[in-house]
Amino acid sequence: MDPHDYTWILGLGFFLALLDAYGIGANDVANSFATSVASRTLTLRRACMVAIFTEFGGAVLLGSNTAETIRNGILKTHLFAAQPETLMLAMMCALVGSATFILTATRFGAPVSTTHSIVGAIIGTGIAAFGTDAVDWTYDGVGKIITSWFLSPIIAGIIASLIYLSIKFAVLRSPHAYSRSLKVVPILAFVTIGVNAFFIVYKGSPALKLDKNPLGTILGAVFGFAVGCGLLAYFVVVPIIRQRIEGTNSRPLYKDVLCCFYGRSQMLSEEEQAAKEEEEIRTRQAEDARVLKELELAATKSSDMELRETNSAPKLGDSSSTDDILVKNVDDDATGSEASSNAEIAVGKSSPSSVIRNGIRKVWGRLAYGWNVDVVNSQAGDVTAELHARSTKFSSRAERTFQFCQLLTCIAASIAHGSNDVANAIGPIASIYYIWEHAAIAGDKTPVDVWLLAVGGIAINIGLVTYGYKIMSTLGNKMTDHTPSRGFSMELGATFTVLTASKLGLPVSTTHCITGATAAVGLCNGDVRAINWKLLAWCFFSWIITLPCAGLLSGLLYAMMLNSPKFL
Repeated sequence: MDPHDYTWILGLGFFLALLDAYGIGANDVANSFATSVASRTLTLRRACMVAIFTEFGGAVLLGSNTAETIRNGILKTHLFAAQPETLMLAMMCALVGSATFILTATRFGAPVSTTHSIVGAIIGTGIAAFGTDAVDWTYDGVGKIITSWFLSPIIAGIIASLIYLSIKFAVLRSPHAYSRSLKVVPILAFVTIGVNAFFIVYKGSPALKLDKNPLGTILGAVFGFAVGCGLLAYFVVVPIIRQRIEGTNSRPLYKDVLCCFYGRSQMLSEEEQAAKEEEEIRTRQAEDARVLKELELAATKSSDMELRETNSAPKLGDSSSTDDILVKNVDDDATGSEASSNAEIAVGKSSPSSVIRNGIRKVWGRLAYGWNVDVVNSQAGDVTAELHARSTKFSSRAERTFQFCQLLTCIAASIAHGSNDVANAIGPIASIYYIWEHAAIAGDKTPVDVWLLAVGGIAINIGLVTYGYKIMSTLGNKMTDHTPSRGFSMELGATFTVLTASKLGLPVSTTHCITGATAAVGLCNGDVRAINWKLLAWCFFSWIITLPCAGLLSGLLYAMMLNSPKFL
């Protein structure tokens, strides 16, 4: 093989890598934002707008080390040294299997591990090429990755439950829960921002050289930055939260910021605050009762409609009914033909500019459909209502205070997701690109180019915006009750686990981490029926079949292409 041979594999590999990254955005980004959308901290549209920046930033700043692990840590690449082009083909087939499985699972609303998918696909191509000896089954290879699959949900669940229990007993169960929640906001902001800033600086992309400074300098800079953010939260954010919760006016945010510096705004009295909170509780209870009543009425109407249709159906041999139907069909056809001709005339008289505008409007409406779906109401139902009824309720004002903290953690979770899961699509194409350019197998320490990570981040964002609502409709409140305090604990526990694994070069499953954190926090209610175990079992089942299905697809395709007849 010479450099720049097999360009068709490179071109097709780029397309498949983008398709795989698109599927990752559509399926896996819900792990970062499903809890925030379910607890109504963010709308789906705002979640997508936030993710556009955070997913891209995480992929570019933190995505390099894990991409190396996917590319070089699974297969024994030296077996392909005599024919590097066969490794190019293997990675291309791995992208086919991974992208196909992820997009199929997303179509049916199944949250799967994209990490499982690409690892299984690469293992499948390796076995198809050289048998089981082609895969590094030791702890330094696949063993380390598989171990992280089992440990990551447990570790994330332990961390998330510890965080939530600390908040529950120190803040939420206190008679002064609201005032205490305001006091802990700066502390939680300091911890959340400090942890993420440390990982971004200490483990940044090698191309940006963020980790070349001494450890002491990094710690000092991160600590100072986190303290500054905590002080900003105390002097600016906390007064804004008080104004939003206690005040009656809804002024723009910049006026609330100015109000913090030029004097306190008018607050409600303690009696008025208590009355307002009781009114909010009654409103929520009435809304839940209304939803349940609507579901019951919808079920009743559906059964009545089926009964009427059965009774009104024409009987066999009833000529009068048949004649009426035939006459009605003729009239409908005539009316439809007339309307169609009128529409054609109207289109013919339309100007080209109006046709172009209408076409652009339709295309944009289709592209923007993904972030206009009402995800929260689509999760409503009898099972969801029962889960919420078994969940412990706390002060609504205290819960609303944690919305700011959850906003920080969902941003952090998105950065962590971009840093870890961009490797699932970029690792194989990085290997293909290096072989195409150098006609040789890449070394173990060859970094991934930043521009490849950036392209992967863009494709992930497109997948989230256009198709991410499918998985968000499955997760969230359907698994357990999500409130801002619970969502904050889930996301911070999962984020800390994923970022730590990213630093160690472990491509852990973000799906595993957030699901483990969700189940652990749900169990903190003290009622095992506060969790939808059927949905949880469905998630586990989808994880089990991911690796063999993706591996089988990729392995069979690679074997057929490698052993197909050749023209000499």
